[in-house]
Amino acid sequence: MPPASRVPADSAGDVCIDTIATRAGLLCIQPLYCPLRRDTAAGPCYEWVMLIQCVARYLLRIGARHPFVNRVARHPAVVRSGYLFATFVGLVWGGCLSVGRLEEEKGVIVARGCPRWAFGRGGTTIGAVYLTCDNDSPDVLEHEAKHRAQWKHYGLAFVPLYLAAGPIASENRFEVEAGLAEGGYR
Repeated sequence: MPPASRVPADSAGDVCIDTIATRAGLLCIQPLYCPLRRDTAAGPCYEWVMLIQCVARYLLRIGARHPFVNRVARHPAVVRSGYLFATFVGLVWGGCLSVGRLEEEKGVIVARGCPRWAFGRGGTTIGAVYLTCDNDSPDVLEHEAKHRAQWKHYGLAFVPLYLAAGPIASENRFEVEAGLAEGGYR
């Protein structure tokens, strides 16, 4: 990963927030990494994040306007099948890209040794599978176990819900619920 640079908070819109920008020190943003560009300037990452977030919010508005869509998305059979499908995708993705065996720890299936482009931030939970390179401390695994519970509760609806909650961990309700400190956020 490239070294993090400090950008004044009033330039926060110019920072690629694809993986996350964390607040540090004197009202500064510390951008971490952009997989599409090796620098921290605004560009494709920022634009894609904003586009994905807009699409996710649009999908949520459709669900809010149409009670039938909301009821179907929350039906236990739909939620369970969405969770199982996400876990299957996570197993295939993690099985193909990880180094070593997939192991169950603290309620999540951990796929270690994945290349850093295969997940966001320090790792990503898809269904019951946690994809990471080497970020697998006990606290992080507890944090990811809470994300697994969120996947079980929402099914595939978790994807637009999580994306609509935003890329900044301290403002994302799912990250806050899972525990910012356990997840390694400041």
